[in-house]
Amino acid sequence: MNQLRLMTAVVFVFSLGAVGCGGGKGQPTDGGTGGGTAGTGGGMGSTGGGMGNTGGGMGGTGGGMGTGGGLMGVQVSEGETPTEKTNNEETAAETLVVDTVVNGTIGNWDTMAMKGDVDYYKFTATEGEVYRITVQPAPGSAFQPTSIVVNDSDYYREATPSGAATDPGTRQFFIPKTGVYYVAVADARNLDDQNPGMQGGPDLTYQLQIVKETLTPSAVTLPVTAQAGTLSADGKVQAFSFTATAGEVVHGEVVAGALMPASDVDPAIYLVDNSTGTPKVVGALEDNDALGGDYDVTLNTLATNGGAYYFVVDYGSVLGPARNFTMTFTSAPPPPGASCATAIAIASPGMVSGNSNGFFNNVDVTDMGSMVCSMAFSDSGGTYSLPGPDMVYSISVPAGKTLTATVLPSGGWDSAVAIVTDCAMAATSCVAGGDQGLDDAADSATYTNSTAQAQQVFIIVDAWDGSQHGAFTLTTAIP
Repeated sequence: MNQLRLMTAVVFVFSLGAVGCGGGKGQPTDGGTGGGTAGTGGGMGSTGGGMGNTGGGMGGTGGGMGTGGGLMGVQVSEGETPTEKTNNEETAAETLVVDTVVNGTIGNWDTMAMKGDVDYYKFTATEGEVYRITVQPAPGSAFQPTSIVVNDSDYYREATPSGAATDPGTRQFFIPKTGVYYVAVADARNLDDQNPGMQGGPDLTYQLQIVKETLTPSAVTLPVTAQAGTLSADGKVQAFSFTATAGEVVHGEVVAGALMPASDVDPAIYLVDNSTGTPKVVGALEDNDALGGDYDVTLNTLATNGGAYYFVVDYGSVLGPARNFTMTFTSAPPPPGASCATAIAIASPGMVSGNSNGFFNNVDVTDMGSMVCSMAFSDSGGTYSLPGPDMVYSISVPAGKTLTATVLPSGGWDSAVAIVTDCAMAATSCVAGGDQGLDDAADSATYTNSTAQAQQVFIIVDAWDGSQHGAFTLTTAIP
């Protein structure tokens, strides 16, 4: 893992404090609840009013950044002064109006708590949209821009200058789900918890703006193999459209940190179904180093509908000069075990070997599921999802007999296992589940057929984390 990138991202998240970014076993890579609910926060101030009480301020509308190449649009003031902080927690985030320019101030350094001011804002966005965030110093300000966008899960988008430390920090970011998103603005020099810059006061003023932009995918013909890509200086999201065949597995992969030499890009990838004309994210994988993720992303998703789809290549952060990556996009019929329709039949109890590399998250056993599996897959935070790639097996259980299915993963990943009676309605027909172990530890589920006749059941080999997969053995026993 790129240690510089990891340290910087972790320090930033640590400094933000209230930002929720995942949690325990019930909150894996693409799930979990994370941060708290935002309050109403302070008002945005009067329009056209410049900085207000900032001890030096930015001046009124028509001055400051509104002219001479700065941010344009209706201007409002952040509702705090250098000495009176009002939005320095996520729960007090000020509502951010898209296209509006916010004049803000990094308040005085907190000498008691030894931390700098972080200004929080919030706005609501819709799945499939693309926005651009820009944070830049006001004229004469020594502010060094750093900002992030997060939601209530593990979404993390960092914007920093691509040139000098006092250049604007700007980038696009893709919205994977409808909801509230939070923006946190800080001075970069305050984010080193070992040697903080201790910056703050009326000379650390900035302007923040978020605008909605148009995503125009480039048409590609699959397969695309290791196509070279790079992040532009202004951080544009990249998208690639193609025609999918219903029932096939669509594969997307972005390689960055695993390149030789390694890239500094922290990628994310989304598969969007646009066959109805309304974008719907049907597959997603984050490489979030701030949360201990992997370098790169590999996504395998079943195309339920035929028609127009596109891949979106986004990124969490890029800290360093290497902005390159490669992309691979393919589509093919699903392999045995990839779905209920292609379940691998186990003729007699015993041990079989499998490998979930290249498979996808197709069977959900916890969403509005049975009490049995809701209890089996839960922790102190409640029932959690199993977003990892699935492999499906089927076996016949004689009347009155008990089936035990045990999965033993290898290669450093955390498996889970479930037994369902109706694979098409897996969550509601889940009759047994097990997620007792961690990496490379066995998980078992046991079910007794209490009916008067043999019953076909399905065994789902799953994973706790969306990025985890690999080799395993599945042992079935019917004494």
